[in-house]
Amino acid sequence: MPRRSWPAHAALSLLWGLSIMLVCGVVFGFGWAAAAALTSFTAAAAIALSVRLGGRRLARPTDARSMVILAAAIAVQNIGLCFAIDHVGVALSAIVLGSMPLFATLFGQVWGIDRITAAAAAGLAAGFVGLFLVVVFPVDGDSWAFLAGILAALLSAIAGGFAIRYGTLRLRGEPDVAVGAHVIAGAATLPAVLLFGSPGTGTPWGYLALAALVAVAALVSPVLEVRMPDAGEGARAGMVKTIGLVVAALAGVLFLGEQLDVGQVFGMLLLVVGAALVLELLPSRTSAR
Repeated sequence: MPRRSWPAHAALSLLWGLSIMLVCGVVFGFGWAAAAALTSFTAAAAIALSVRLGGRRLARPTDARSMVILAAAIAVQNIGLCFAIDHVGVALSAIVLGSMPLFATLFGQVWGIDRITAAAAAGLAAGFVGLFLVVVFPVDGDSWAFLAGILAALLSAIAGGFAIRYGTLRLRGEPDVAVGAHVIAGAATLPAVLLFGSPGTGTPWGYLALAALVAVAALVSPVLEVRMPDAGEGARAGMVKTIGLVVAALAGVLFLGEQLDVGQVFGMLLLVVGAALVLELLPSRTSAR
Protein backbone atom coordinates (compact mmCIF):
# COMPACT_ATOMS: atom_id res chain seq x y z
CA MET A 1 0.00 0.00 0.00
CA PRO A 2 1.56 3.33 -1.00
CA ARG A 3 2.56 5.46 1.98
CA ARG A 4 0.65 8.46 0.70
CA SER A 5 -2.60 6.48 0.57
CA TRP A 6 -2.58 4.77 3.95
CA PRO A 7 -4.02 7.74 5.92
CA ALA A 8 -7.03 7.83 3.60
CA HIS A 9 -7.46 4.05 3.87
CA ALA A 10 -7.14 4.25 7.67
CA ALA A 11 -9.84 6.91 7.75
CA LEU A 12 -12.07 4.75 5.54
CA SER A 13 -11.54 1.80 7.90
CA LEU A 14 -12.55 3.91 10.89
CA LEU A 15 -15.64 5.16 9.07
CA TRP A 16 -16.56 1.64 7.98
CA GLY A 17 -16.23 0.44 11.56
CA LEU A 18 -18.37 3.38 12.69
CA SER A 19 -21.01 2.44 10.12
CA ILE A 20 -21.20 -1.09 11.59
CA MET A 21 -21.69 0.41 15.05
CA LEU A 22 -24.45 2.62 13.68
CA VAL A 23 -26.12 -0.40 12.09
CA CYS A 24 -26.06 -1.87 15.59
CA GLY A 25 -27.89 1.25 16.83
CA VAL A 26 -30.48 0.88 14.07
CA VAL A 27 -30.97 -2.79 15.01
CA PHE A 28 -31.57 -1.86 18.66
CA GLY A 29 -33.92 0.95 17.63
CA PHE A 30 -35.99 -0.69 14.88
CA GLY A 31 -35.38 -4.44 15.11
CA TRP A 32 -33.11 -6.58 12.96
CA ALA A 33 -35.50 -7.00 10.01
CA ALA A 34 -36.24 -3.29 9.62
CA ALA A 35 -32.54 -2.49 10.11
CA ALA A 36 -31.60 -4.83 7.23
CA ALA A 37 -33.99 -3.02 4.88
CA LEU A 38 -32.91 0.42 6.06
CA THR A 39 -29.24 -0.47 5.60
CA SER A 40 -29.84 -1.38 1.94
CA PHE A 41 -31.87 1.76 1.22
CA THR A 42 -29.22 3.90 2.96
CA ALA A 43 -26.43 2.50 0.77
CA ALA A 44 -28.52 3.04 -2.38
CA ALA A 45 -29.21 6.66 -1.42
CA ALA A 46 -25.55 7.29 -0.62
CA ILE A 47 -24.28 5.96 -3.96
CA ALA A 48 -27.02 7.77 -5.91
CA LEU A 49 -26.18 11.05 -4.15
CA SER A 50 -22.50 10.59 -4.96
CA VAL A 51 -23.30 10.05 -8.64
CA ARG A 52 -25.49 13.15 -8.77
CA LEU A 53 -22.90 15.30 -6.99
CA GLY A 54 -20.35 14.09 -9.52
CA GLY A 55 -22.41 15.63 -12.31
CA ARG A 56 -23.73 12.34 -13.68
CA ARG A 57 -27.19 10.90 -13.98
CA LEU A 58 -28.30 7.42 -13.09
CA ALA A 59 -29.13 5.43 -16.19
CA ARG A 60 -31.34 2.39 -16.50
CA PRO A 61 -29.18 -0.69 -15.81
CA THR A 62 -28.72 -2.85 -18.88
CA ASP A 63 -27.89 -6.11 -17.09
CA ALA A 64 -31.02 -6.72 -15.01
CA ARG A 65 -30.17 -10.38 -14.33
CA SER A 66 -26.80 -9.58 -12.79
CA MET A 67 -28.36 -6.78 -10.76
CA VAL A 68 -30.97 -9.13 -9.28
CA ILE A 69 -28.32 -11.74 -8.43
CA LEU A 70 -26.22 -9.08 -6.70
CA ALA A 71 -29.33 -7.81 -4.89
CA ALA A 72 -30.04 -11.29 -3.52
CA ALA A 73 -26.50 -11.51 -2.13
CA ILE A 74 -26.76 -8.05 -0.56
CA ALA A 75 -30.12 -8.92 1.02
CA VAL A 76 -28.70 -12.11 2.58
CA GLN A 77 -25.64 -10.20 3.77
CA ASN A 78 -27.63 -7.45 5.46
CA ILE A 79 -30.24 -9.78 6.97
CA GLY A 80 -27.51 -12.05 8.33
CA LEU A 81 -25.52 -9.16 9.79
CA CYS A 82 -28.50 -7.51 11.49
CA PHE A 83 -29.85 -10.81 12.82
CA ALA A 84 -26.39 -11.70 14.17
CA ILE A 85 -26.00 -8.31 15.88
CA ASP A 86 -29.37 -8.81 17.53
CA HIS A 87 -28.44 -12.27 18.85
CA VAL A 88 -24.67 -12.28 19.57
CA GLY A 89 -23.73 -8.60 19.58
CA VAL A 90 -21.72 -6.40 17.25
CA ALA A 91 -18.27 -7.64 18.31
CA LEU A 92 -18.75 -11.31 17.37
CA SER A 93 -20.80 -10.40 14.30
CA ALA A 94 -18.09 -8.08 13.02
CA ILE A 95 -15.33 -10.64 13.60
CA VAL A 96 -17.15 -13.38 11.69
CA LEU A 97 -18.06 -10.96 8.90
CA GLY A 98 -14.34 -10.21 8.61
CA SER A 99 -13.98 -13.58 6.88
CA MET A 100 -15.55 -12.14 3.70
CA PRO A 101 -12.21 -11.97 1.82
CA LEU A 102 -11.67 -15.69 2.47
CA PHE A 103 -14.98 -16.64 0.88
CA ALA A 104 -14.42 -14.11 -1.94
CA THR A 105 -11.13 -15.86 -2.74
CA LEU A 106 -12.85 -19.25 -2.84
CA PHE A 107 -15.54 -17.93 -5.18
CA GLY A 108 -12.85 -16.42 -7.39
CA GLN A 109 -11.07 -19.77 -7.57
CA VAL A 110 -14.27 -21.66 -8.43
CA TRP A 111 -15.10 -19.16 -11.19
CA GLY A 112 -11.57 -19.31 -12.58
CA ILE A 113 -10.80 -15.62 -12.06
CA ASP A 114 -8.36 -16.09 -9.16
CA ARG A 115 -5.38 -18.35 -8.73
CA ILE A 116 -4.69 -19.49 -5.19
CA THR A 117 -0.99 -18.88 -4.62
CA ALA A 118 1.04 -20.27 -1.74
CA ALA A 119 0.46 -17.04 0.20
CA ALA A 120 -3.27 -17.17 -0.47
CA ALA A 121 -3.42 -20.82 0.63
CA ALA A 122 -1.63 -19.89 3.85
CA GLY A 123 -4.07 -17.02 4.29
CA LEU A 124 -7.08 -19.30 3.82
CA ALA A 125 -5.66 -21.75 6.37
CA ALA A 126 -4.92 -19.02 8.92
CA GLY A 127 -8.26 -17.32 8.35
CA PHE A 128 -10.40 -20.43 8.69
CA VAL A 129 -8.49 -21.56 11.77
CA GLY A 130 -9.18 -18.12 13.22
CA LEU A 131 -12.85 -18.42 12.29
CA PHE A 132 -12.97 -21.82 13.99
CA LEU A 133 -11.49 -20.35 17.18
CA VAL A 134 -14.08 -17.57 17.16
CA VAL A 135 -16.94 -20.06 16.88
CA VAL A 136 -15.80 -22.67 19.43
CA PHE A 137 -15.01 -20.31 22.31
CA PRO A 138 -18.35 -18.71 23.28
CA VAL A 139 -17.99 -16.62 26.43
CA ASP A 140 -21.38 -17.60 27.86
CA GLY A 141 -21.43 -21.16 26.53
CA ASP A 142 -23.45 -22.62 23.70
CA SER A 143 -27.06 -21.54 23.32
CA TRP A 144 -29.62 -21.44 20.54
CA ALA A 145 -29.23 -17.67 20.33
CA PHE A 146 -25.45 -18.01 19.95
CA LEU A 147 -25.69 -20.77 17.33
CA ALA A 148 -28.35 -18.89 15.34
CA GLY A 149 -26.37 -15.65 15.52
CA ILE A 150 -23.11 -17.27 14.43
CA LEU A 151 -24.85 -19.10 11.57
CA ALA A 152 -26.41 -15.81 10.42
CA ALA A 153 -23.03 -14.06 10.58
CA LEU A 154 -21.46 -16.87 8.53
CA LEU A 155 -24.20 -16.62 5.91
CA SER A 156 -23.63 -12.87 5.83
CA ALA A 157 -19.90 -13.38 5.29
CA ILE A 158 -20.47 -15.93 2.51
CA ALA A 159 -22.99 -13.65 0.78
CA GLY A 160 -20.62 -10.70 1.22
CA GLY A 161 -17.76 -12.66 -0.33
CA PHE A 162 -20.00 -13.63 -3.24
CA ALA A 163 -21.08 -10.00 -3.73
CA ILE A 164 -17.46 -8.81 -3.74
CA ARG A 165 -16.33 -11.20 -6.46
CA TYR A 166 -19.53 -11.08 -8.50
CA GLY A 167 -19.66 -7.30 -8.44
CA THR A 168 -16.01 -7.05 -9.51
CA LEU A 169 -16.48 -9.64 -12.25
CA ARG A 170 -19.77 -8.50 -13.79
CA LEU A 171 -20.60 -4.98 -12.61
CA ARG A 172 -17.33 -3.14 -12.24
CA GLY A 173 -17.70 0.62 -12.67
CA GLU A 174 -21.51 0.59 -12.88
CA PRO A 175 -22.96 2.66 -10.01
CA ASP A 176 -26.39 2.43 -11.61
CA VAL A 177 -26.41 -1.33 -11.02
CA ALA A 178 -25.10 -0.89 -7.47
CA VAL A 179 -27.94 1.52 -6.65
CA GLY A 180 -30.55 -0.75 -8.21
CA ALA A 181 -29.19 -3.82 -6.41
CA HIS A 182 -29.39 -2.11 -3.01
CA VAL A 183 -32.93 -0.88 -3.69
CA ILE A 184 -34.07 -4.36 -4.73
CA ALA A 185 -32.32 -5.87 -1.69
CA GLY A 186 -34.12 -3.44 0.61
CA ALA A 187 -37.47 -4.13 -1.03
CA ALA A 188 -36.89 -7.90 -0.81
CA THR A 189 -36.28 -7.53 2.94
CA LEU A 190 -39.57 -5.74 3.61
CA PRO A 191 -41.61 -8.99 3.93
CA ALA A 192 -39.30 -9.97 6.82
CA VAL A 193 -40.27 -6.70 8.52
CA LEU A 194 -43.95 -7.64 8.26
CA LEU A 195 -43.27 -11.21 9.36
CA PHE A 196 -41.01 -10.55 12.34
CA GLY A 197 -42.16 -7.02 13.13
CA SER A 198 -40.19 -4.30 14.90
CA PRO A 199 -40.28 -2.75 18.38
CA GLY A 200 -42.87 -0.05 17.73
CA THR A 201 -41.96 2.91 15.55
CA GLY A 202 -38.34 3.08 16.65
CA THR A 203 -36.53 4.68 19.56
CA PRO A 204 -34.94 8.16 19.55
CA TRP A 205 -31.53 6.47 19.56
CA GLY A 206 -32.60 4.42 16.54
CA TYR A 207 -33.52 7.53 14.56
CA LEU A 208 -30.28 9.25 15.58
CA ALA A 209 -28.26 6.19 14.56
CA LEU A 210 -30.11 6.02 11.24
CA ALA A 211 -29.40 9.70 10.48
CA ALA A 212 -25.73 9.24 11.33
CA LEU A 213 -25.60 6.07 9.21
CA VAL A 214 -26.89 8.01 6.21
CA ALA A 215 -24.12 10.59 6.67
CA VAL A 216 -21.35 8.01 7.10
CA ALA A 217 -22.62 5.85 4.23
CA ALA A 218 -22.53 8.90 1.96
CA LEU A 219 -18.79 9.11 2.67
CA VAL A 220 -17.73 5.47 2.48
CA SER A 221 -20.20 3.52 0.29
CA PRO A 222 -19.41 5.27 -3.02
CA VAL A 223 -15.67 4.90 -2.41
CA LEU A 224 -15.62 1.26 -1.29
CA GLU A 225 -18.34 -0.07 -3.59
CA VAL A 226 -17.75 1.95 -6.78
CA ARG A 227 -14.58 4.04 -7.01
CA MET A 228 -11.99 1.66 -5.55
CA PRO A 229 -13.22 -1.43 -7.46
CA ASP A 230 -13.44 0.66 -10.64
CA ALA A 231 -9.81 1.74 -10.13
CA GLY A 232 -8.68 -1.87 -9.72
CA GLU A 233 -8.32 -1.54 -5.95
CA GLY A 234 -10.87 -4.14 -4.97
CA ALA A 235 -8.32 -5.93 -2.75
CA ARG A 236 -7.56 -2.76 -0.82
CA ALA A 237 -11.28 -2.05 -0.44
CA GLY A 238 -11.67 -5.55 1.01
CA MET A 239 -8.86 -4.96 3.50
CA VAL A 240 -10.32 -1.58 4.46
CA LYS A 241 -13.58 -3.33 5.31
CA THR A 242 -11.80 -6.08 7.26
CA ILE A 243 -9.87 -3.58 9.39
CA GLY A 244 -13.08 -1.59 9.85
CA LEU A 245 -14.80 -4.71 11.18
CA VAL A 246 -11.97 -5.15 13.70
CA VAL A 247 -12.55 -1.54 14.77
CA ALA A 248 -16.26 -2.31 15.20
CA ALA A 249 -15.46 -5.41 17.25
CA LEU A 250 -13.16 -3.44 19.55
CA ALA A 251 -15.77 -0.70 19.89
CA GLY A 252 -18.36 -3.29 20.87
CA VAL A 253 -16.08 -4.52 23.65
CA LEU A 254 -15.00 -1.06 24.87
CA PHE A 255 -18.25 0.89 24.60
CA LEU A 256 -21.03 -1.70 24.73
CA GLY A 257 -19.51 -3.96 27.37
CA GLU A 258 -19.48 -7.05 25.14
CA GLN A 259 -17.09 -9.82 26.08
CA LEU A 260 -14.69 -11.87 24.00
CA ASP A 261 -12.78 -14.97 24.98
CA VAL A 262 -9.00 -14.95 24.60
CA GLY A 263 -9.37 -17.61 21.94
CA GLN A 264 -11.79 -15.39 20.03
CA VAL A 265 -9.34 -12.47 20.15
CA PHE A 266 -6.59 -14.73 18.80
CA GLY A 267 -8.99 -15.96 16.14
CA MET A 268 -9.73 -12.36 15.13
CA LEU A 269 -6.00 -11.69 14.67
CA LEU A 270 -5.66 -14.82 12.53
CA LEU A 271 -8.59 -13.66 10.41
CA VAL A 272 -6.91 -10.30 9.78
CA VAL A 273 -3.62 -11.98 8.83
CA GLY A 274 -5.47 -14.43 6.62
CA ALA A 275 -7.37 -11.64 4.87
CA ALA A 276 -4.13 -9.73 4.25
CA LEU A 277 -2.53 -12.85 2.76
CA VAL A 278 -5.39 -13.78 0.44
CA LEU A 279 -5.65 -10.16 -0.70
CA GLU A 280 -1.86 -10.16 -1.31
CA LEU A 281 -1.36 -7.06 0.80
CA LEU A 282 1.57 -8.39 2.82
CA PRO A 283 5.03 -7.95 1.26
CA SER A 284 6.27 -11.11 -0.36
CA ARG A 285 9.86 -12.37 -0.30
CA THR A 286 10.20 -11.43 -3.95
CA SER A 287 9.03 -7.85 -3.48
CA ALA A 288 11.24 -7.49 -0.41
CA ARG A 289 14.25 -8.05 -2.59
